[in-house]
Amino acid sequence: MTAPTCAVTGANGLIGRAACRRFQALGWKVIALVRQPRLAPPGCEARAFALGEPLAADVLTGVDVLVHAAYDFSLRSWSDICRVNVVGGDYLFDSATRAGVKRQIFISSMAAFEGCRSKYGLGKLAAEDAARIRGGIVIRPGLIHGAPNIGLAAQIAALARRFPAVPMIGSGRYPLYTCHIDDLCHLLVHVALTEQPHRAIITAANSNPVTLRALVEQAKGEGRPPLVIPVPWRLLAAVLRLVEAAGLRAGFRSDSVVSIVHANGTPDFTALQSMPVRFRAFED
Repeated sequence: MTAPTCAVTGANGLIGRAACRRFQALGWKVIALVRQPRLAPPGCEARAFALGEPLAADVLTGVDVLVHAAYDFSLRSWSDICRVNVVGGDYLFDSATRAGVKRQIFISSMAAFEGCRSKYGLGKLAAEDAARIRGGIVIRPGLIHGAPNIGLAAQIAALARRFPAVPMIGSGRYPLYTCHIDDLCHLLVHVALTEQPHRAIITAANSNPVTLRALVEQAKGEGRPPLVIPVPWRLLAAVLRLVEAAGLRAGFRSDSVVSIVHANGTPDFTALQSMPVRFRAFED
């Protein structure tokens, strides 16, 4: 029996690389859709793919499941976000439909919801529509944890351990819904294999939120919690925008501040409740 084939965009990213490993472990053939094929994760077949550009006719030949996890975070203007991340999704999903891909899965974000204010959330929301009108499944992961040294949660933990004082976005009481990377991969496999998957948007996170302040304090472990210095969120976002305008990298984006401050206060976990996947609570 021929092993099923899964193609993954963003295969070198946090979620994409974890998805590649999980499907490989289950015996699937995995195709990494990457800009530079020579840098594809080990064990994957590499095919050239650039988000925002039309796909070659044969890129998705033989693919059973597509996991679209790619997103270009370098873009700042809304027009560029639409041109690459949104229209790029259109190109990809259209190509998958023409190629007869049986299951299309889009990795969105909990930053995407009706009424969201961040450009990242709005871009993901628009790309969700592109996936759903073609019968795709949308998954909205929360704040990823469980991947050492990678992702926002790991960056926050490293900051808390390294410095005795940590700047805090406002009061730091903003709720964060966390998503362990292994649980997310479990969900991906379940959705890929289910004959009739849930067509509602799936919120992939533990339903009990933690605050940003608690995340920082917990990251310190048994040691003395770092001194938290509240910084008005508008001021912090403005400073980060100046840094970004200068072409510098601060390790944290101004748009991420907006996402945290104006997060969805009432995420819908209904779809997840009907699935055999449970997301563990955050533990550093």
